[in-house]
Amino acid sequence: MTESGNPVSSSLFDASIELRGATAIVHASGEVDIASAPALAARIDQALADDPRELIVDLSQVTLLDSSGLGVLIQVLKGLESGEAKTALRLVVSEPHVIKVFSITGLDGVFSIFSSVDEAIGTSS
Repeated sequence: MTESGNPVSSSLFDASIELRGATAIVHASGEVDIASAPALAARIDQALADDPRELIVDLSQVTLLDSSGLGVLIQVLKGLESGEAKTALRLVVSEPHVIKVFSITGLDGVFSIFSSVDEAIGTSS
């Protein structure tokens, strides 16, 4: 397990990258809103720089996800689907309020969502 880069953080948001073989995991915590969404996007871009086979965005410690955060995730998904790279995107969501955001918007049917990092990694075999 290797971590790269310093965490991007503000008083209400933090993000770091973990590499597990060909899988990049972006761990986010706190509030993902209009102020912190650019920092999440930057961490995801950094994680994608080496073309990992899988990208897991771990939102299990995120307590608030607004439309700006959803926009970042949608943009990442569209970019991966339109590019030549074959990186699979998986999300880890366990906070009930955040799960509800995906459910209400119908995005729970668009993204591959798991309840833990281990479960998300287990699907890559």
